[in-house]
Amino acid sequence: MDWKSTKLTTNQESRPVNADRFQFSTAFRDAVPRPQWRPSRWLLALLIALTFAPCVASAQFVPIDPQERLIEIDESQFRQMIFPNSPSQESFEKSMESRLKLQLEAILQAGALTPAQRSKLELAGRGDIHSFIRTVDSMQDEYLGKRLSNQEYMEFHQKTQPLRGEAVALLSTRESLLQKVIPSTLSSEHLAAYTQQQRDRMRRRYRAAVKSTLVLLNTQLPLTADQRTKFEDLILEKTTPSMDWNDEPLQNYFVLYHIAKIPEADLRPIFDEQELKVIQRLQQRGRGYAAALKRQGLLPDSEE
Repeated sequence: MDWKSTKLTTNQESRPVNADRFQFSTAFRDAVPRPQWRPSRWLLALLIALTFAPCVASAQFVPIDPQERLIEIDESQFRQMIFPNSPSQESFEKSMESRLKLQLEAILQAGALTPAQRSKLELAGRGDIHSFIRTVDSMQDEYLGKRLSNQEYMEFHQKTQPLRGEAVALLSTRESLLQKVIPSTLSSEHLAAYTQQQRDRMRRRYRAAVKSTLVLLNTQLPLTADQRTKFEDLILEKTTPSMDWNDEPLQNYFVLYHIAKIPEADLRPIFDEQELKVIQRLQQRGRGYAAALKRQGLLPDSEE
């Protein structure tokens, strides 16, 4: 028989069939049972639902949030949230030791230290570092390895924010042991010289941050060289940072927050009406940064 010319008869019409598609003889072909019709899974589900609907109509179901997922935080993620500028706790401790050394050198620039005074200050600074690490370890024990819901993760994230701010300003806040020990360790003359030195240093850093911020704002608020100089002087005259800060990525937010404090009457001699509208929008934005800056430890809680 010539399979090339074989025709398969159906209830519609006869049409040639390519015999090369078949790998078995006609005997085996006829012996293969035809598949029986089976309902699809979706149809079965619909039939079951219709059958049992009266039984479950009064049942109460707890809705499942399709976005809900459990989040497990590993050690590297946890450390990165607390020490964003350091790849590990060890590098953070080294950076804190370097910062402590710089603070001691600054104190030495203002006056001599006896071995006992230096030892006392070093001990206080290391106490700040070790106390902070213990706090971090305690939080790590509480959350590490646990599977958190979205709500639990948000609560955890809120708890880490103050720690991150504390890490940034660990040795410079008024609450630090080092800062509390300095006044009782130095002589009155030495303390006055050191305080003035720190105030001058902070003003220099603040001026640099103001210059940087005004450059970034140039696209929104193009200024002449004379306007920029007057605005910079006005910011430095009318605003004074209430504490030291060293988080460079947030310095522009820090400056905008202080620009928001400048009264409109002081701004009018420098800007026209259109420029004042831009300044007012910037001031509104700056006021909104207060809570975030406090969480990062860059503003005291008493700051308004």
